[in-house]
Amino acid sequence: MKSRLRLLICLLILPAAAHAGWWDDFLDVIGSENSVPASMDAGEVANGLREALAKGTRVAVRDLGRTDGFWDQPRFRVPLPKPVEKARKLLKQVGASDEVDAFHLGLNRAAEQAVPVAAKVFSDAVRQMSIQDAIDILQGPDDAATRYFRRTTEASLSEQFRPLVEKVTADQVLAQQYRSLVAAAGPFASMLGDAADLDGYVTAQALRAVYARVAEEEAKIRRDPAARTTELLQRVFGQQDEGG
Repeated sequence: MKSRLRLLICLLILPAAAHAGWWDDFLDVIGSENSVPASMDAGEVANGLREALAKGTRVAVRDLGRTDGFWDQPRFRVPLPKPVEKARKLLKQVGASDEVDAFHLGLNRAAEQAVPVAAKVFSDAVRQMSIQDAIDILQGPDDAATRYFRRTTEASLSEQFRPLVEKVTADQVLAQQYRSLVAAAGPFASMLGDAADLDGYVTAQALRAVYARVAEEEAKIRRDPAARTTELLQRVFGQQDEGG
């Protein structure tokens, strides 16, 4: 009963972040706690949760939303659409190797250009968190916060990512040719699956990478003491390790 009461009290503190402005201001609020009581209390738990969510999303956005953020990390790299991948060998044989490589790099450039807008969307998601959402995150698996973000932000991010992706791919010759071929295929274009819509494909791949990166950081904070880079994170999640 005492533990539940403590959770309810700390969760009432979360709305204070709603008045902090967006990303940088949000992080400033988290960093403004200068003193921490000797024993774990409600405010400490609330700030620990907020800091963990901010840290995971901040790392994901900064890591992927930079030059070569996707291209230099094979696990996050946007793959060529399957039809182009299957035709790669033939395209290289007819002297189009450079064009294919530029097309592939361009898809990843489009993804990295889209990612920075996720910062504000993630910050807004934290502000809108309900009591039940927060309890689920605190008590949930290693990716509980990531699941919350996906559920509450995917539609908005997809809507905001796509125009940024379109802006980059619009200048790519092979991307234009790809769209022309898809259009010429008519009803047969459905056989291409997700790759029929090139910009939708890149958008979906960018989102997949963002949530995967957030999940990695969240899991590290929960499981690896070395990843808890502030005293507050060490205290909050250290007590969880001890079954507190």
